[in-house]
Amino acid sequence: MKLKPKETAARLSLLARQAAVFSAKNQGFPEPRFLKNEENAPIPENGVYWAISHKPTCVAGVVATSPVGIDIEKVKPMGRKMFEQIASDTEWALFGERAEISFFRMWTAKEAVLKSIGIGYRGIENCYVREVVDSHRLTMAYENDVWQVSHFYMDDHIVAMSTKESMDICWKIYF
Repeated sequence: MKLKPKETAARLSLLARQAAVFSAKNQGFPEPRFLKNEENAPIPENGVYWAISHKPTCVAGVVATSPVGIDIEKVKPMGRKMFEQIASDTEWALFGERAEISFFRMWTAKEAVLKSIGIGYRGIENCYVREVVDSHRLTMAYENDVWQVSHFYMDDHIVAMSTKESMDICWKIYF
């Protein structure tokens, strides 16, 4: 039985929430109630923040004691116009080359940071890469705030998780 797009999205969201519950349990936090504000941004509860992300073949969820964001993308060929739209020449210079993996590292990092803040894509022009630490970590900035981003690679997907503070967080990805 083929599901309608809205039904598919609802099921993926449910699975991503289960991944966040896993994260909460493994860190000794209460299970999130997944409250959202009028702009559909996650609301922290009792000092616990949460974030989820999903694509057709995978989902991820995380909770933390400070703002946290997560994003998943499938790495695929992208048009060069998108390369110019997602990052400045200064940001590209930090990576050394304009490759798809660099594009998706920036894209997922920016999405994760913007989810952490609760504003979504509309703040992308104020979000940028400050430092490429290594193949799994970036330092990002949004306005005057600095964010740490960790990347995880699985098959043809990349996952980015952002936090303001460096911390050990248990997060779960389901493929």
